[in-house]
Amino acid sequence: MFSSSPETSINRVLKEPWLNMAFQELDNLSKQIMLEHIRICEIPAPTFAETERAQYFYQQFCELGLKDVKIDKVGNVIGCWPRISDSYICISAH
Repeated sequence: MFSSSPETSINRVLKEPWLNMAFQELDNLSKQIMLEHIRICEIPAPTFAETERAQYFYQQFCELGLKDVKIDKVGNVIGCWPRISDSYICISAH
């Protein structure tokens, strides 16, 4: 059982200096992030014909140093950050 409510836990984490630094860095990169978003959206990817966009992500994942990068049989691009601890975060989008 949790020792505090989810709201209390979230508020505690939001006060962490490292999180504020991460948010500041995202703010600093906002123009670059928007340009990359536009670049991705310009890659044709009609439903069930997303190979070109998947190849773009595959290349980007490899350049970022992700390990075990692959495109599965339905076109999802998967890669893993090199492991530095037993903990991890999974980010997924579709």
